[in-house]
Amino acid sequence: VFVEMFLEIGPGLMIVFRNKALATAARATWKLETKTEGRVISFPETPKSAFAAEVGVPAKFMQKLTEGGCKCLIVVGPYMEQLRLIEEIGNQVQDQMGIILLNSRIHGKDRITEKKFPARLRASLQQTYTPSYHVRFLERKNGILFRMVGADGKAPWIVAQQKELFGGQPVTQEVLRSDQEPSAAEIRAAFQSYDSKEKDAGEQLVNFFDKDKGNTR
Repeated sequence: VFVEMFLEIGPGLMIVFRNKALATAARATWKLETKTEGRVISFPETPKSAFAAEVGVPAKFMQKLTEGGCKCLIVVGPYMEQLRLIEEIGNQVQDQMGIILLNSRIHGKDRITEKKFPARLRASLQQTYTPSYHVRFLERKNGILFRMVGADGKAPWIVAQQKELFGGQPVTQEVLRSDQEPSAAEIRAAFQSYDSKEKDAGEQLVNFFDKDKGNTR
């Protein structure tokens, strides 16, 4: 669905996966017409030589993008190794190419990510790639944190709780709204307040039914 939004770019659209196996699976699933709907590629394999990896890989990947006439690059599920490369490519192309990260996991306070992920790299990527849509499940059952840029340009962080009402009808209730991404402690505090209000509401409902039963006797 996300890729379909960019099909108008046509052959200037390139979707890159972190390895050949993922790219092959995507080609088989999407069946894009390369000449009109974009192209699925994979990142270059990392050479064993550290020098070759640092110098050769970026140049090789940049050449592939240039030869493919890339105008918009969608990067799917990159790991630290690929994110290093994307940072370098982004510095080279500046605003001459659009770069979109999907499932990059560079945002998210207190979340477990790859070991030895450099703080400098993460900070640089976070500054460059602002999340227009972010969603993740929390440790609490049916709790989620999401962020989406609205029509007004605002993008608040929202903590929500999904639950079932009578009859099995699902509903999502907002627990916390913040301009900044909330920390784990702030999320816990918000749920504590939410649970307290839910308990009070439940007790009021029970009292209402008890009172109603008394009036019908």
